[in-house]
Amino acid sequence: MRRNGGFEEYTMLARRYFHDLAHHLRDLCGCGAVLLALDCPEAEPGHPLLQWLPLNDSARYFGALELLALLQNEQVRVVRDVALQSGQMRFKNDCRVVSGGLAAQSVAIAPLEVPAGVMGYLLLFEAFAGGFTSGDARLLNDYLLTILPEFESKVRALCCLAYSTNSSGSSSAHNAGDGQVVGEQMDGNAMRSLVDSMRNDLIAMVSHELRAPLTAIKGYAGLLQAYSLEDRQRENEHETTITPSRQQHYLDVIMDQIKHLEVLMGDLLDVSRIQAGKLALRYTEVDVASLCQQVIRLAQQRLAGQGLERHTLRCDIAPELPPIRADANRLQQILHNLLDNAIKYSPAGGLVELQASVEYPQFKFSPLRQHNETPPVARITIRDQGIGISSQQRARLFRPFSRLEHPLTGQVQGAGLGLYITQKLVEAMEGSIELTSQENEGTSVTIRFPLPLPAEPRQLLVTGGIYGGQP
Repeated sequence: MRRNGGFEEYTMLARRYFHDLAHHLRDLCGCGAVLLALDCPEAEPGHPLLQWLPLNDSARYFGALELLALLQNEQVRVVRDVALQSGQMRFKNDCRVVSGGLAAQSVAIAPLEVPAGVMGYLLLFEAFAGGFTSGDARLLNDYLLTILPEFESKVRALCCLAYSTNSSGSSSAHNAGDGQVVGEQMDGNAMRSLVDSMRNDLIAMVSHELRAPLTAIKGYAGLLQAYSLEDRQRENEHETTITPSRQQHYLDVIMDQIKHLEVLMGDLLDVSRIQAGKLALRYTEVDVASLCQQVIRLAQQRLAGQGLERHTLRCDIAPELPPIRADANRLQQILHNLLDNAIKYSPAGGLVELQASVEYPQFKFSPLRQHNETPPVARITIRDQGIGISSQQRARLFRPFSRLEHPLTGQVQGAGLGLYITQKLVEAMEGSIELTSQENEGTSVTIRFPLPLPAEPRQLLVTGGIYGGQP
């Protein structure tokens, strides 16, 4: 293994983790934006690993980078310094800060503190007054307690890998501060195991994807429970009751996280069945036109409920499209995955189009064959005008736990299983899948199923992409 290559790969994974965490915390708190800083202005409460972090000053910030301008304001810096020194979240709901084109009336600072010291902080932003409450502080504090050990391990691993790559064990490195913290990580076998585990990124990804929604559900349910206690005195005398709008927000977050958990658990179960060869497909006659229209209609309802009106969904079905034999539920799952990806990776909106038609292969004469035409196929294409995919990333998009890495996709949820499952399901139904994309111009995914399929319904067992066997 090349050390430099391993260091660059781990740095990329670590940066993605920090960006994803910042965006998730924004959604958890329901605030306008969150900036995550791996920095501590004062050395006294700072974690020793900060001086080993192989990132320059400008690269130590993640999430909403536009909030960096707020740190130039004296009021915001005072809130930050008090939070870091006290180890507790502090907020100011009437600051009226205007900086770098941003107008903030509410800001909050939450320290990222572990027993060894402060590893950084979160800057939370709201454009309106009264944006943060003691309930928000309690929710964020409970969540940080669950993720800070993993956060610290990511920073430590990044520092250790940089140390092993660049310093070759020089004595000056051991005199720079926390030699014990860094030195205990320098065993060669442990380092190789670290890089291998990050390359696979399996357990960490699943753990994070499961823990994040569970923590949000627990936190918001706890807030609802606390606010339901009559005549309980709050830290702030104005917080005697919970407003209906904030209560509805808490309930909406809980339901969203439950739905996210359901999708994740379903995907993990599908992967487990595929790998074990126990995923059965039940064929029926499927009206592709009706199914496509239903998927588009459900997506439109979902977007309307989320207030995402910048996307235009269009369904174009050829009139001569006949029914196909397929597993109707799995085909709907395939179309939902592809359409959901097209929407998620089109952050600026635009047209997302679903087209379905019959594709007739070209006639090829062969004297050795009795029939010289292969059967026509049903072709379904989902096309977007999104960010597109580079050629380097296209090669691994259909691998499990692989996600598109792009600055605009940090807030996209998911464990990277959708395309992997989609490909296996398409192949199991004797179809094919093709992806074409151009960076900054969009992506097109086409699936094809032969017409006609066998007359008798069957069940197929899938084993890592190879299908066959008995029901």
